[in-house]
Amino acid sequence: MKRKTLYSQDFETFWSMADAKLGAKGSKKEAYAEWSKMIESTEDADLIIRAYQSQAEAKRELSESNRFFAPFPHLNRYIRDERFDDEVEQSINNTDRQTRDDARREEYQRYLEH
Repeated sequence: MKRKTLYSQDFETFWSMADAKLGAKGSKKEAYAEWSKMIESTEDADLIIRAYQSQAEAKRELSESNRFFAPFPHLNRYIRDERFDDEVEQSINNTDRQTRDDARREEYQRYLEH
């Protein structure tokens, strides 16, 4: 008989936030094993949850504006590799690139008109 793993409430909150459109979740059991190693207090859990929410929001904005975003790794790797410390820089870089591309298009249009 296999035992069913009991997960902490903090982990269940984290797991339920994961959006498959932003990256595959992977194994819940493996993710919980990494979570258990990483979390020493509720502050640690809150930090990871807030970071994931913030990163997910940035990735959704990029997705909605049809811009590239790097998908989340499986949640066990997200925790193990401390990806909660990452910043989603694509939003800044793509915005700058879009502005630069728009300026180049306008300049080219002015060139063609003269």
